[in-house]
Amino acid sequence: EASRRRTMALRTALLVSLAAAAGASQTRLTPRAQVPTKLAATRRGAIATTVSTLALSFAAPFAAPAGAALVADLEQLGAEAKKLRALARDQGSRAAPALRKGLDATLNPLQAKMAAGATQGSDAYTQAQLMKGHLLELTQALEGNDFAEYVSKSTKATYPGGKVERELEEVSETFDDYLALVKPVWDGRYADPNHPRGYRDISVKGGVATIVGVDEANGPVWTLTAKVDGTSALIDFSPKGGPKDLLAKLAPGGLITFPDGNTWTRK
Repeated sequence: EASRRRTMALRTALLVSLAAAAGASQTRLTPRAQVPTKLAATRRGAIATTVSTLALSFAAPFAAPAGAALVADLEQLGAEAKKLRALARDQGSRAAPALRKGLDATLNPLQAKMAAGATQGSDAYTQAQLMKGHLLELTQALEGNDFAEYVSKSTKATYPGGKVERELEEVSETFDDYLALVKPVWDGRYADPNHPRGYRDISVKGGVATIVGVDEANGPVWTLTAKVDGTSALIDFSPKGGPKDLLAKLAPGGLITFPDGNTWTRK
């Protein structure tokens, strides 16, 4: 499934590139009836050479975590996107006007923010391009009023809201995959190379992190607190005899870095 999505993302990047070159995609996605013949043929034809070239731009495995404000905006839009999927499932073609409005008011802005919050070449950027592909196909499904009950050939799942619902499900899943890549996630158990037999457990609530750890396998348990702001934190190490506000940075790949060069790694 991951491989299928990645291939589709590469194909989408090609489609968007061609559409832009043809002047077919400006401020909104292009309906099926307006897709240039060359673009439609490309979607059906062999694009191995172009895909191989595009694949190089998707080589970076991680995306830098997005800022807290952007994540909040993304989460709000993502929640609205999931409501649109439920609307399509429950109301079918009766929901078409609301879904078309949601495409402009919610889904296109969501995709734009996803692209803006991702580093080009990262996995998050791949998900943003994949989202653009799903929105293109959703637009086509809406233009075709494609609300007839649909059974997926790949998953065998049934969609009462037709291919419109199926594409909205893909939109939701792609958003979740993207958010997992860019949202600052401090929570978890970390290893400290300076204390290889110990651990550090971090949990965050309301912008405050609680860090519980030990330095040795049977050593005493200690607790620290930290003020968290996006990908930065000020950790109070004074209970362990250290500085009160030591800066820590959340880095791609489940790493927490410190000014002295030490790095905690999420297990």
